[in-house]
Amino acid sequence: MIPLLSSTDNKGIHQDMMKKLSILLCILLGWVTMVNAQTPDWDFDLNAYQYSMSLTAFIAVDDVVLTNENDFVGVFDGDECRGFTQLIYIESTDRYLAYLQFYSNTNGEELNFKIYNSEKDEVVDVSQTITFAIDEHYGNVFQAYSIAEPSLNTVATFSINGFEEVEILNSSTSNDTLYYQMEYGTDLRKLTPDVEISEGASLYNGRTPLTLFDTNEEVDFSNPINIDVMSEDQSKIQSYVIKVELKNRELEEAPVWSVDPTIYTYSMNIIGKIKISGDFSSDLYTKVGAFVNGEERGEAVLEYDDAYDDYYIYLSIYSNTISGEEIEFKIWDAFAGKSLHAVIDEQESIEFISDQLLGNLAEPVVFENTDIVQQIISLNSGWTWLSLFIDKDDYYDVNALTENLELSDLDRIYDQYNFDMYDERIGWTGSLSASGGVDPTKMYKTKLAQENFLSLEGQVVDTDDLVISLHEGWNWLSYPISKTMSVTEALENLDAQDGDIIKSQNSFAIYATLKGWTGTLSQLEAGKGYMIKTGKTQEFSYPSTTFTSNTRTKTSTVIPTTTFLLPQYSTNMNAVVEVDDLIENVQVVDEEGNIRGESTTSIVENKNLVFLTIFAEEGEKLFFLLNGEKTVDSFQFTSDALLGDLEQPYTLSNPQIDKGISVYPIPFDHQMTCSIIHTQEEKAWVEVIDMNGKSIFKNEQILQQGLNSWNLQLQVNPGVYLLHISTPTTSYTKRILK
Repeated sequence: MIPLLSSTDNKGIHQDMMKKLSILLCILLGWVTMVNAQTPDWDFDLNAYQYSMSLTAFIAVDDVVLTNENDFVGVFDGDECRGFTQLIYIESTDRYLAYLQFYSNTNGEELNFKIYNSEKDEVVDVSQTITFAIDEHYGNVFQAYSIAEPSLNTVATFSINGFEEVEILNSSTSNDTLYYQMEYGTDLRKLTPDVEISEGASLYNGRTPLTLFDTNEEVDFSNPINIDVMSEDQSKIQSYVIKVELKNRELEEAPVWSVDPTIYTYSMNIIGKIKISGDFSSDLYTKVGAFVNGEERGEAVLEYDDAYDDYYIYLSIYSNTISGEEIEFKIWDAFAGKSLHAVIDEQESIEFISDQLLGNLAEPVVFENTDIVQQIISLNSGWTWLSLFIDKDDYYDVNALTENLELSDLDRIYDQYNFDMYDERIGWTGSLSASGGVDPTKMYKTKLAQENFLSLEGQVVDTDDLVISLHEGWNWLSYPISKTMSVTEALENLDAQDGDIIKSQNSFAIYATLKGWTGTLSQLEAGKGYMIKTGKTQEFSYPSTTFTSNTRTKTSTVIPTTTFLLPQYSTNMNAVVEVDDLIENVQVVDEEGNIRGESTTSIVENKNLVFLTIFAEEGEKLFFLLNGEKTVDSFQFTSDALLGDLEQPYTLSNPQIDKGISVYPIPFDHQMTCSIIHTQEEKAWVEVIDMNGKSIFKNEQILQQGLNSWNLQLQVNPGVYLLHISTPTTSYTKRILK
């Protein structure tokens, strides 16, 4: 019976046949070239050796790869030749290679090389050696074996040091993937990289030479780029994936301009592009809205068209009138977070005509912004802290500013020094109007009987030259900027002192030199007002909103932001409270149990801290609740006061923790002494629990009436643990630190 061969057997036979064919090819080419070429004075007895080995190699002398068919390379045992051949030209790969066959009677024999340089008519001794391996073959036409004097570089590395005129926010390497992060809005299709490659290395994509980085030109990084780096001596190929990504985008909430098409009888369509501040937009979150007398009639966002390699909007506009209505437009600039007044092909408006199509992909209409911007502020029933970023002369008059609001008698508006009160018969009157009215560079507090939306249109406040005078102590701080910025970024020009505070209507942050800004207030938002307490008088300005730095010398600690707000109160106070590790939530209540403040815990430098914003009447008595349980700790509400701080937070203890038990020393090393005053003799169960709730130690102890002390041995990692001792009649819990 003929034995059947497995697929593995077939593979092995195939590989063996290919190896023999490569060796035969080397022999034939070697003999042909030796016969036809002028050879150096080398000779060997082929029949004196039992075994052979072969190479497909390139040769180099003094860092120059040889490319003359009269150049030779030979293998030697000292000065005894074991085989040699000359270079031949391989047209398919456009290179000169040596197909070298050499011989030995001993496996593992150490042999050396010699190169004949025909141009200089000299023989060069090569310092590198090769270990003879029977029937082995090294190298191929793509990755040839290197024979060089001196030896060529064996390193294959690749990196990008930077990009022309573009800042790298973050970079990292993971599993041969090179990550680079850019600011949102960067055009990844047009980046000019500063590339660093190991000396003499070559770049490929598979076996195809990669020329992307050969010149200082733009490269498209919109998709990952795969590269293979071959070392100068071709002994090593290192593969990389280059991924350039944009920073996660924090979008401002966009207005809704869409409509229900089913309630309209007629429609028309527009194909267009969006131009903002002279540049065509490619932001897929930017859109155009159509309006008739301020009423929404349709919207469309930018879309990318592959065929034209450009960005267009496809806007449908709706009406119940077949023609004649005047259509006006707005642009939502998603990058800046602004609503902009727009013209269409330089016209303020167009007439609605049913079934009309304006523009096409070859000749789109152009929507372009003017310098008019819209701001909409939500005003609470009760108190609202607000800022304006619209600068329009009409709005300095409080009556003109609020003419579209639903107002009531005794509604009020305040700045830090003046206020106006509303009367239904005569409008707004008071010291605010008497002193010049509303200034968009100031922060205001309004108290209204009804909820309202304040809609404003005009030019934005020029903050580039705006200087705000801050006095030592509390200041009302306007934020006349249309985009959100982190607290750290917005206050980068502030000469902040330890203990400085900034707060909104329901959040706050404290400054420390080593920590930066820490608290529940993480960013400043358009339309909102703030109060800041500074340790010194100074002149302050916001950073440029056109270009903002991505590298900060002072960072902020991120704390979960609270949404708790009681708008019936004009002021608040704040507290930094330290609690036990079992506490997840802290509330502040009045004597009737009404919640006046609440927040969750956060770990800040190994402290379990709670940042509370509290609302109440001046002097009102308030209490803390820990995980819903009332404590004995009480305090009086004081407007704009701070209870505790980062260095010395106000400490609250769970009534069920630390009661009746002491431990020494804290922190302990491997042993601690436990002491308990107990009321009777009984058995106790001793347990140590880590902060994940896992029991790591259990033991039993007999407690006597009176004082009990004993030593406890614990082999644990450094950290915080809970010591829990329970008896049939009571239990004790103590936080311990290793």
